[in-house]
Amino acid sequence: MDRLICHIIVSHFPIRRVDCAACKFISDKYEEVVFMYKKLIEKLGIKRNILYVAAGMHHLPLRHKCVDYYLDFDSANEYAILYNSFSIDQVEEYLADSAEYIGVFFHMKQDGPSVAELHEQYPQAWKYCFDERQFKRELSVRWDEIEYEGDYGMVTDSGYGESFSYHVGAEEVWLGTYACKR
Repeated sequence: MDRLICHIIVSHFPIRRVDCAACKFISDKYEEVVFMYKKLIEKLGIKRNILYVAAGMHHLPLRHKCVDYYLDFDSANEYAILYNSFSIDQVEEYLADSAEYIGVFFHMKQDGPSVAELHEQYPQAWKYCFDERQFKRELSVRWDEIEYEGDYGMVTDSGYGESFSYHVGAEEVWLGTYACKR
């Protein structure tokens, strides 16, 4: 699923229209995800100045209001599990006044068994971790225009491994995609 999502973001992200001389900064908690972005961008065959950083935090070595495009690959969900807010709260200071956002948000039934299992595994997890309505409210407060929102698809098997260890049985996990402007 990770490769599919990275493909969705990279293929819809307007990297070709971004100023060639401008620096790009791609960060994720996991080195493997950063590497995936790097390989997908390299497949486009275009030259860009990109700094790739694997960091498990959102306190980045950037000046305020310098980010023109914010790509969110599941950081909203993951951040909410650990910090009781969406990741946009932590990167807001870096976003330019004309910033654009493209990202994905996983959502599932709030009263379903997977959310209950999430709170068993992570008792401190925010109650809105996978709440699409709350996420949309956050988007509408922070962004002037939501250009696109929609569900890309749904899975009932999230795969094996640490990601989604709280996903129970055949419960539906939806992947919502979003594009916003200020």
